[in-house]
Amino acid sequence: MGGGRVGQRRDRRADLATRAIELQATAARRQDAIAQELHQLFDRAEDLERSIALAQAQAAAHRRRVELATISYQLGDGSTEAMQQLWQRTEELEAAIAGLEVQRDRIRTTLDRLCGDLPQESQSPPP
Repeated sequence: MGGGRVGQRRDRRADLATRAIELQATAARRQDAIAQELHQLFDRAEDLERSIALAQAQAAAHRRRVELATISYQLGDGSTEAMQQLWQRTEELEAAIAGLEVQRDRIRTTLDRLCGDLPQESQSPPP
């Protein structure tokens, strides 16, 4: 009987060692997946920041055009339809900026949740 128990213990240890190796491999795969997700989120956040800056610059230029068109319109040039189109475009640009900011804020929230309370300058993708 003693040999049977020794053999069973040996088999049990081998099973446990195999299971430990499987768990380590699973943990490594999960860690890699999380790191990849973080990189993608940081990249998307950077893309959104650039898109927001571009949209804001476009909106600022458009507002200047609206100001000039308004002055011209008040002096009798242009049409009401043209002014309405300019105002509509202003609303579209503002809505686009707001939408981009919402996306950026959602990503920041996700990054905060995944990374914890890291200082802003530390929130860059791991090497």
